[in-house]
Amino acid sequence: MTEIYAVEVQRPWRQVAVPFSGLSADKLITTLKCRIIGWNFDEDTGSASATIDVYDGANTSGIRIARVDTPTGQSKDFTFSPPYYPTLGGIYINVTSGTISGTIYMEYQP
Repeated sequence: MTEIYAVEVQRPWRQVAVPFSGLSADKLITTLKCRIIGWNFDEDTGSASATIDVYDGANTSGIRIARVDTPTGQSKDFTFSPPYYPTLGGIYINVTSGTISGTIYMEYQP
């Protein structure tokens, strides 16, 4: 009798950077299940601070991962340690005050 074994094949993770600029409202980064590697947020105007909420999900009803306060004319960088931060519903950014530019670094399985 022949035995059959199930083998799970791991697909490689693809890392991407998702840049944005001049953002003063909300932005849906992705709806993919992914892992957040980190981010860079720059306050654009030089005249007011910015506050950004990062969510796991497609809108603000998802789980808030972080609130980032970016001082006037400065930037905030953050990197999670591997295996990074897994999301179930994607990545959504809500700019609650100010204007920002930046990049979300993430990885996903295509």
